[in-house]
This record gives sequence, C-alpha cells and structure tokens, in this order.
Amino acid sequence: MLESLLKGLGLIGLLILTGIVVLAIRAAYELLWLGRSVRPDEEGFKYVYVNLDGSVREVSPAEREYLLAEFEGFDSGRPYIKTFYESLTPRGFRSGFIERRKVWPGIPIQPVHPDYDARVAQGPHDTYGEERAAGDRFLVYRDGPFQVVETEPDPNLTHQERLDRMKAYALREQLRLEARAKPEDHTQSD
Repeated sequence: MLESLLKGLGLIGLLILTGIVVLAIRAAYELLWLGRSVRPDEEGFKYVYVNLDGSVREVSPAEREYLLAEFEGFDSGRPYIKTFYESLTPRGFRSGFIERRKVWPGIPIQPVHPDYDARVAQGPHDTYGEERAAGDRFLVYRDGPFQVVETEPDPNLTHQERLDRMKAYALREQLRLEARAKPEDHTQSD
C-alpha cells in the first residue's frame, strides 16, 4: 500500500509530504522541549532579566509594567523576550527578558536596585546616541510647531563600520544600565 501511495504522489508530492512531516516534528519539538520549565517553581514575577554577562536579576516595577502592557501584532515597541537562556539578541547580545522558569536552576536570580527606575529616568538618555556614535549628520528643521530631526549616514563609512559603531554604543549603554540595576551599587555615578 505504501509503495502504491508513493508512486501516486510523484516526486513533488513526496517532497511536499516530507516537508509537512518535518514541520510537524519541529512544531512538536518546540512545544515539548523548548517550552519546558528548567527551573523548579518559585515565587516571583513571571519574567526576569538576563544581563550581558549571563547573570540574572529581577525586573523593576517599570519593566514589569512594560512586560504586562498589551501590544498590537507586530509593534516594534514590544519587549524582546528570549526563547531560552542561551538565545542572543539580533545584535548578538545575551541580555534580555526571559521567563523565570527558563533560567537554569544553578543561576541565582539577583534583586534589582530599589531605585533602578528613578536612576534610569534621570538619564542621561540620548535618543540619537547610536546615530551620533556612527558619525551621522543631523538635519534639524521646523515643520510648523514641530521640530524635525533627520539623520544622514556618514558617506565615508561602510555600512558594516556604521553598524559596528552603533553596536559598540548599544553595548556601552547596556553596561551602563546594568550597572544601575545592581543593588549593591548605591554610590556609583554615571
């Protein structure tokens, strides 16, 4: 019976059937293996934050609010939530939010600095920091009551050089924010 079915499908049908089977196996793997809990149940908010160095901390009240906010389908403002601990961001960084249950049991979850949200809010924060780091030119003009800022890449840099400068800036900023989150860091100034 299987032999007659294979003859009836032909090569294209066989490839399609194989693809369907592979997709079904992968979906089952992702649901059963990647979705599993690797940490025993414990108290705390559903999400925690993985730092660049792999350490993990609790999230702050503002981060908790951000993680609980509702976002439309493909809203680019939604939080990046790691699939598993080893996941990297699109820039290759280890940092990001993750479900607490997906953090390996041997990794302690540190508290967040009690004043972290206030420390982040007081800055400094540069909306165009990555563009400045990349050497972009800024065009600022008024459009009625609004000030418009446009950036133009430095034509003397390759695309890769520009991306590398932006990534280096993002890394420095991430390290700065992580330093503010450490609870034992009560006196550090930025």
